[in-house]
Amino acid sequence: MSATMADDRETWTTQEFGRVHESSVGVLLADGGIPRPALFDTGSGLDVHESTHWSVYDGRLPPHIPRAAALRAA
Repeated sequence: MSATMADDRETWTTQEFGRVHESSVGVLLADGGIPRPALFDTGSGLDVHESTHWSVYDGRLPPHIPRAAALRAA
């Protein structure tokens, strides 16, 4: 199995199936829902970074970003 970072997502493929079975890591909330992308204001201006990378939902970031209860295939 190999993993790569692409477009703020971690993806993986298997040697046996290659890109036919490519997937990425997502998260689930405690209620079973999928969180909206996390928004990060990098300062003044209109540029706001958006991320759905699983690691931003680990509970260490500001309270407006929910904590994930589980990882999922996306």
